[in-house]
Amino acid sequence: MSSLPSGVSKGSRVVLTPAISAFVADLRANLPSSVPMYLTSGYRDPSDQARAMGEKIRLGESLAKLYPSDMARDVTAAYPDQSRMAAVIAGYAARGKGSRHLAGLAVDLRSRNLTSAQIQQVLSTAQRLGATQAIYETTPAHIHIGIPDGYRGAAGASVARSGRSRVSTGRNRRSSGSRELAWTAGATVVALAVVATVAALYKG
Repeated sequence: MSSLPSGVSKGSRVVLTPAISAFVADLRANLPSSVPMYLTSGYRDPSDQARAMGEKIRLGESLAKLYPSDMARDVTAAYPDQSRMAAVIAGYAARGKGSRHLAGLAVDLRSRNLTSAQIQQVLSTAQRLGATQAIYETTPAHIHIGIPDGYRGAAGASVARSGRSRVSTGRNRRSSGSRELAWTAGATVVALAVVATVAALYKG
């Protein structure tokens, strides 16, 4: 799914992925219709990410607030050369570091058309849907939401996997409990045997 539901709009340069579209659809379905949703960013390639991080630097924001310290340092050192910044970002992305936008697993929403209460509604609803991160950023002002890996909807595979994980954890706990019970029973038998042996020796 790469289209947007009714009640959601986006900038012309915003690139959607199936995970972004699914999460946005669930977010829209769980928010009051009075809360406007306008997407300002979705998937980013390293060049897009360099522009976004460069804007933060230009506005005086420390990248270390949001990114790993080594990445923040190296990207800042490459600023304002967008090509160098993009190369640094691509290198970190290849090692699994950096923004989830690079994997198509993050979306930004415009915040200037929202009240403080509506911003909190968006953040809390995103968290209930399993967002890896839901924060209000001030430089520049927007809502950033990280989307779980493999997200396909509130009733989709990612939620089902979480459920299986919980069941698996329960089985592990039950298995652990059985092992503890068996150990306790074994220890009790040994203890009784020792007592019987001591008693027999005492009688002798």
